[in-house]
Order: sequence, then structure tokens, then C-alpha cells
Amino acid sequence: GADAAGPPPPQSFALGGEVDGVAAAAAWIGEVPEGATVLLAAIGASARMALPALAEAGLGCPSVPPPPGYVAMAAVGRKGQPNWSSTHAAADIALATSFIRHVEGA
Repeated sequence: GADAAGPPPPQSFALGGEVDGVAAAAAWIGEVPEGATVLLAAIGASARMALPALAEAGLGCPSVPPPPGYVAMAAVGRKGQPNWSSTHAAADIALATSFIRHVEGA
């Protein structure tokens, strides 16, 4: 989990199986500080349907799944901000990038 030093470590969540991946992802999102930069990658038809739940958990990512057949999704944004400027979805590959300003002494 998160400690006073910063956000929780990066995580991967599988949908289906014994553990509810959407619930685990929502719990992780709860540990991410508001305004933190997040890179989201989702792969597979079931992952595209998880986007509304991730947005509802407070991530701020796009909440509308891409069209059917688009199974590669990527997005970068700040937790809690509703407009993530770098989002991409496609049938085979997706890329999202972001500029992060270096703050001296941070």
C-alpha cells in the first residue's frame, strides 16, 4: 500500500478468475493521491468494459468503452481530473504519452 513517502507501487489487475480484478483496481485507485499522474493500459474485450468502474472509483480516466473490436487501450492523466488529454484505443496496439515537468528539488 501507500505510505507517507508517496503513491502505491504500480500494479497489474487481471479480470476474471478467482480475484475480482475490478474491485482490486478500485482499491488501488483509492490509495493513489489526488492529482497523481497515472498511466493506464487495458488489453482485451473484458478490460474495455472495466473503464466505467475505474472512472467511477475516482481515477478520472475515460469512462466510455471504445467501439467493439478495439481491445488495446492506453491513457495518461491525473487522478481525479475528468479530461485526460492522451488517450488511444485500437484493434491491435495503443500508445499514450505525457510531458512531465521536472521540478528542481522534488
